[in-house]
Amino acid sequence: MAAAGTSPAVLKAKSGVTSMRLSLTQDMFNEVSSLIVKIADSSATSLKIEDQHIKKHIPLLGEVEAASAKNIRILSFDIRNISLEIKDAYVAVAISDVDFHVEMDVATVLSKAERVDVKADVDVLGKLKFGLTGKHCTTDVYDIKTDVSNFDAGSKGFTGEILAHFVDLLEKVLRPVIEQQLDAVVASSLSSSLNAMLNRNFDLVGAVSGVNYKFQVDILSAPRISVARGVEFDIGVDSFFNTDKDKPFEVDTVARDVEKVTL
Repeated sequence: MAAAGTSPAVLKAKSGVTSMRLSLTQDMFNEVSSLIVKIADSSATSLKIEDQHIKKHIPLLGEVEAASAKNIRILSFDIRNISLEIKDAYVAVAISDVDFHVEMDVATVLSKAERVDVKADVDVLGKLKFGLTGKHCTTDVYDIKTDVSNFDAGSKGFTGEILAHFVDLLEKVLRPVIEQQLDAVVASSLSSSLNAMLNRNFDLVGAVSGVNYKFQVDILSAPRISVARGVEFDIGVDSFFNTDKDKPFEVDTVARDVEKVTL
């Protein structure tokens, strides 16, 4: 209460200070996981993987092309189990139980090209955190590691030892190529889906009783991540007003950063 003969302190709005705090809880990341699954499958099945030529040293002949894999195409990358778990300072990414199916045309030094269908187990681990560019939140995906294992191949043309030999070469030569490509797919799917949710304009504009108003909403700093409080944003709100009916405020258009996979 103000002392007698004095006026109460005037509370003034300030720019660039925290007006509110917003926390994204674990449930928010559970919800966005389904979007990541769809983007990853679409991106993976659109990949163009270069033809692979597998060379081997053969006595008397020297190094020759033992086998080749061409027209490599991912038919499915259907993630059945994904978790984005909030940890202290980052969000842990874990992907498993993936319906992964690839087809390719395979030729060996002893045979003509035949269509081969390949299935394998896929597990992915990684981390993500958030940064700030201007007033917009950005997603930083890092330490992504894809592990492709337990190759199983089937073919109408190849059987027995020839098919087993190809699977062995496949694990040694083609595996690292596929893992590198899927690293990029998962990283891009994570960043594009989360940026689509976070990298947008939250300003509020309108008019009431002849007064145009704009509440400009800015993220003030990189979000903090903790198990206890989730992903926490400091948000500043600045207000602007005018009474010119010909100059209403407009919301600036912010392009969403939904990345396309280009490899």
